[in-house]
Amino acid sequence: MKSLVKPLLLLALLALAGWMFYSPYHTVDRIREAAQAEDTGTVARYTDLPALRADVRQTLRATMEQELSAAAGEHPFAAMGLALADALLKPLVDAMISPEALTRIWQGYLPRTPGEEESEVTMKRRENTRVDLGYEAYDRFVVTIADRNAPGEKVQLVFTRRNLIFWKLTGLRLPL
Repeated sequence: MKSLVKPLLLLALLALAGWMFYSPYHTVDRIREAAQAEDTGTVARYTDLPALRADVRQTLRATMEQELSAAAGEHPFAAMGLALADALLKPLVDAMISPEALTRIWQGYLPRTPGEEESEVTMKRRENTRVDLGYEAYDRFVVTIADRNAPGEKVQLVFTRRNLIFWKLTGLRLPL
């Protein structure tokens, strides 16, 4: 009986290690299937919406701060403009980052920056997309969805490990 314990324990450890490695791929497969079926509930279950919204707000705020400081220089109202933009940012991001919008991204709709005739960012269906998956760190997994014709226009979905084998979408990197 003792001779069976060590091989079974080793087998169990190998199975756990294999599942730890494979688990983000499994999560991505579940979300892709849910997005194709337009099951926003499942997409939401694999997403930490408060963390995702905070990440997008932080990214947008940093971008706005950089652009306002470059444009305003030493203007006395620059800080007030940033505070006003920051106050408008929270409800805007809360409305934009939803399970429905995430489902659209998984379906191949990527943000399109405004052109001359448009004044706002829109979502455009990309038929020729490439999806790359990979670990960025032990506890961070990144899915990159890019247009093959315009590689600069890509969206990165960042997953963070929860416990040993569970993953949640916690970050979104947009082409800004």
